[in-house]
Amino acid sequence: MDSIPILCILSTDELRRCASELLPGLAERARSIAATPTGARLTFDVADGLLAAIAHVIDRERGCCPFLGFVLEVPAGTDEVTLAISGPEGTAEFLRTILLTL
Repeated sequence: MDSIPILCILSTDELRRCASELLPGLAERARSIAATPTGARLTFDVADGLLAAIAHVIDRERGCCPFLGFVLEVPAGTDEVTLAISGPEGTAEFLRTILLTL
């Protein structure tokens, strides 16, 4: 099986225009962002509309960055939500570049 290249199909201008609807905009809502060996983990405080916003970003990102994988964790009885983002080798560096906070 061929690996999916680590490449966003959006131009720099498109990424700038859509940033608020993609991972950079979602990262602004995160309480913390941590690098992982294969990507990043964003932790959020529970808030109205948060899960819908995360789902929207995942849907958008799957269209422009198909190499990214997402795991959303909503533990029972807590006030936080985590989103793990991962991918093939090089994904952590890619995310570091677009999130600029890792």
